[in-house]
Amino acid sequence: MENLKFNITNKPAWLTIVLLIVTLGLALLSGIGPILILVFHLGPLSVALFLFRRYPVYYLNFALWLWFIYPLVSRFASYKIGYTIPGASATAPMISALTFITLFKSIPRIYRDGDQNSFPFLLCLGSVFYSSLIRFIRYPPGQSVLNDFGLVIQSLTPITIGYYLYSNWRYYQIYKNTVLKSTLWIVTVMGSYGIFQFLIAPEWDKQYLLNSVGFASYYGLAEPLGIRVWSTMTNPLSFGVNLMALLVLLNTYRNGLFRFIAAGLGYLTFLLTQSRTGWYSWLLAVIMIFFSTRGSRQIYFFASLLIVFLVIIFTASQEPFLSLIMDRFESFSSLSEDVSAVGRIQQINSYLNIALSEFIGQGNGSEPYLGRLVTSKGSDDFGFLSGYDMGFIQILIAFGWLGTIPYVLGLLLLICNLFLNFHVRDDLFAVSARAIALASIVRVLTTNIIWGEFALPIWLFLGFSMAAQKFYSVNKSIYSSH
Repeated sequence: MENLKFNITNKPAWLTIVLLIVTLGLALLSGIGPILILVFHLGPLSVALFLFRRYPVYYLNFALWLWFIYPLVSRFASYKIGYTIPGASATAPMISALTFITLFKSIPRIYRDGDQNSFPFLLCLGSVFYSSLIRFIRYPPGQSVLNDFGLVIQSLTPITIGYYLYSNWRYYQIYKNTVLKSTLWIVTVMGSYGIFQFLIAPEWDKQYLLNSVGFASYYGLAEPLGIRVWSTMTNPLSFGVNLMALLVLLNTYRNGLFRFIAAGLGYLTFLLTQSRTGWYSWLLAVIMIFFSTRGSRQIYFFASLLIVFLVIIFTASQEPFLSLIMDRFESFSSLSEDVSAVGRIQQINSYLNIALSEFIGQGNGSEPYLGRLVTSKGSDDFGFLSGYDMGFIQILIAFGWLGTIPYVLGLLLLICNLFLNFHVRDDLFAVSARAIALASIVRVLTTNIIWGEFALPIWLFLGFSMAAQKFYSVNKSIYSSH
C-alpha cells in the first residue's frame, strides 16, 4: 500500500469515473437491453479494478457511491428497457468483493504477527462462509442461481470492507477526510431525490414498487405523497439505517454552510422513510457521541445538532410532510395496535423456539424455505419471515448455533476492543464511527444485520473505528498533547 497514490485530485481517476458515467448515459439513451446490461455490470467493474490498483481512496468512495446510488440507476435502466436487469442488486457487492484481495494478502502477516485485531473479522467471515455452504447443501441453487450467489457476496463483502479499512489504518486520516467529503454529496443526492420521489412518484419507482411481490404495501402507494421513501436505495428500511449513519457522520463535517443544506434535505427524507428502526438507531448514536466527547468537541456537536433541529422543524412542519411524520411518531405510543409491530411479535412467537433449536442452521438466505421447516417441526403457523426483520432470529435460523457463536463472539471482541482500548476521544469522526457501528448492531432486535445494505453501516464503521484505534495507539506520542 505504501506505493499507492492517495492524491485526491488525480486526473486519471476522475477521467475514468466520468468516462463510465458518459458510457452508461449513452447506453441508457440507446435503450438496447443487451448493451445496457453489459455496460451496467462490466463498466463499474472495470473502473473499480483500475481504482483499486492505482487510487485506493477513489476506489472506496466509488464503492460507497455504488452501494448508495446505483440501485436508482438500476431502476431507471430497468424501466428504460422494460424488464429487470438480472443481477442488478449484486453490482455494488461484486465491486466491493475486490477487498478480498487485501484480506488474502494479509493472511500471512496475520499469522506471522499474531494480529489479534484481525481475528474477530475472520471469525465473522468464517460464520458467513459456513452458513452459505449449509444453504447450498440444503437448498441447491435452481433457476435463481445468480441471486443465490449474489446473496452470499452481499453477506461477505461488508465484513471485508471493514477489514480493508482496518488493514489500511496507516492512511486512516486520508480515508476519513475523503469519505467525509463524499458523505456531504451523497446525503445531498439521497435527500434531494427522496423528496422528489415522495412528491412526484416517478414512473420507474412506481414500476419497481408494483413489481415488489409480497412487499408492495411495505413500500407505500404508487402515487405522489403515498410512497414510503426509499430514495436511491432498494427499500425504506435499508435506506433509513444507512441514511442514519451518514447523517450522524455529517455532524462531524466542519467546513462550509452547505452541510446544513445537505442536512436539511437528508433529515427531511430520513423522516419520510417512516423507519422507526432508523430513528431509534440515530437517537442511540447521538446519545453515545454526546457522552463520549468532552470540552469544545461536545459543545460543537451539540451546537451542530441544534442548528439541524431548527432546519428540520422549519421543513418538516410544512404540509404534506407534517401529518405523515406525526402519524408515524405517534405509533410509538401505540405499538400494540401497530400492524408492523404486531407482525414482528407474531414472528417471534412463530419462530423463536424453532430458531433456538437450530444447531446446524438452515443456511444464509433460507427464508423462502422456512414454511417447509416449520411444518416439519409440527406447526402450521409459520406466516412469513421477512428477510428485513428480526435480526437475532435470522442469525439463529441461518447460522445455527454452530455459526452464531463464532459470529457473535467476533462482534463482541470488536466491541470490547473499542471500549477497553479507545484512544480517540478527541477525534469526533472516530467517536461517531464507533457510535454508528454500535447503534447499528443494537438494531439486531428489530431488523436484519447480516445482509448487504443492512450490514454495510455496521462493518464500514467498525472498520473505521478499528483503524482509528490502531492509528492513534501507534501515534499516541504525537497526538497525546492535542
